[in-house]
Amino acid sequence: MASPSPSTTTPSKHSFESRLEAVKISKTDLNAVVMDYLISEGYPSAAHKFASEANIQPTSAVDSIQERVAIREAIFRGDIQSAIERINELNPMVRPPFSLPHNLPHPCHD
Repeated sequence: MASPSPSTTTPSKHSFESRLEAVKISKTDLNAVVMDYLISEGYPSAAHKFASEANIQPTSAVDSIQERVAIREAIFRGDIQSAIERINELNPMVRPPFSLPHNLPHPCHD
């Protein structure tokens, strides 16, 4: 009888995997982590579908995903002033309204 090839052998569990199995996480906590990820990373349709499939109520943060995605996109394209204005509109309590100083160089220009 031939010995099993490396591709067919079952790998042994690493200590991390063993410790991970020892941790008891509730389904509620796991669902909350997944929902938080979907919201914070800007996946509104996935968050709504996950909430429906997991039979949980989506948090109010789901409604602000599109605004947060727009802020992130403004930052990525270098439109910091627009991002600041959107942040101030979305949640004025984050910081007092402010704008960039006019003598500050644009981040895309040296």
